[in-house]
Amino acid sequence: MDNEREIVVFKDEDGTEYEMEIVEYFEYDNEDYAMLIEVDTEHEHTEDCDENGCVDEVADVYIMQVEVDDESGEEILHPIADDKLDEIVDALDEFFDEEEGLEEETELQLN
Repeated sequence: MDNEREIVVFKDEDGTEYEMEIVEYFEYDNEDYAMLIEVDTEHEHTEDCDENGCVDEVADVYIMQVEVDDESGEEILHPIADDKLDEIVDALDEFFDEEEGLEEETELQLN
């Protein structure tokens, strides 16, 4: 299991830095996106934590478009326009609802 976290640092107009962890990459409408959460330096991990996060941990999720710089190969993260973000969030909600439904169906078949 790979426990290495992918951390990026953003700086706002006041110079305040924010550490974010990229928790997932996905493609939507032929474009690449990343799901990020703020790094919680106060949280103490327990045996309930794994590569998917911690049980009972609530975090805001941020979505940014991913572009790869042709010259350096580095990823550049861009904010998303509100209308496109709404479209992506709706699609993700639908995806996770379907996934949850499949898990529940599998549990019923196993019992």
